[in-house]
Amino acid sequence: MQNIFFQKFTDFENETFLKTNVEALTFSETIHKVDSLANHYIKLGFNKGDRIAILSENSSAFTFNFLALWRIGAIAVPINTRWPEQQISSNLNKLEIKSILYSNKYKAIAEILKLGITAHKMAISNESEIPQKITDENEDATIIFTSGSTSKPKAALHTFNNHFYNALGSN
Repeated sequence: MQNIFFQKFTDFENETFLKTNVEALTFSETIHKVDSLANHYIKLGFNKGDRIAILSENSSAFTFNFLALWRIGAIAVPINTRWPEQQISSNLNKLEIKSILYSNKYKAIAEILKLGITAHKMAISNESEIPQKITDENEDATIIFTSGSTSKPKAALHTFNNHFYNALGSN
């Protein structure tokens, strides 16, 4: 069964998904990039249920990598880049992170924070084969840290359905 989120990529394949100062990508073009990355991460040993931290500025690369993790059923853990290194390290230790994906801008921090886990630069792979791992919409999708306004940030686990229906409700 196809995850309802990724089914929308087929439903709107010729519509614009992402527009930057440099390019505009359709849903179809985006899913091709996402599938390419998903295959790359499968080859690196990322699996369904693995918790993968992402240390990156907001960018199209962040979006593609985030979706690629979802595509293989890994749990994406975006890290607030404004946090001090000690807080990032503490939060990563609590969550049993398998690996960190980082952008060029945060390479030095990712290398310092390894904590016995692998760090990989976010990249676009040239493979076009579609990954065979399909996720269920009730499976875990992300761990997002709260703002910590009343104390320290807490990790909140979300499913694909949480994100999908939240997006539907925002219309």
